[in-house]
Amino acid sequence: RAIPEVLECHHLTGSDGVILKVVVSSVGHLEDVISQMGSCGMTTTAIVLSSPVLGRSIDPVKPTNNSH
Repeated sequence: RAIPEVLECHHLTGSDGVILKVVVSSVGHLEDVISQMGSCGMTTTAIVLSSPVLGRSIDPVKPTNNSH
């Protein structure tokens, strides 16, 4: 089911299965979004306090003949 507040979803290695980037207007709104995800399993929430390095762009890496 689509949740419009979810901007990004990434599969992870380790004990956490995925990380989501969401945008909400308040803590109450965050609670509502988290409750919509309840059927997906247990959640852990972290809030970004600051972003010392914002999205930088890099040139794509060109594959070499030896790459797999």
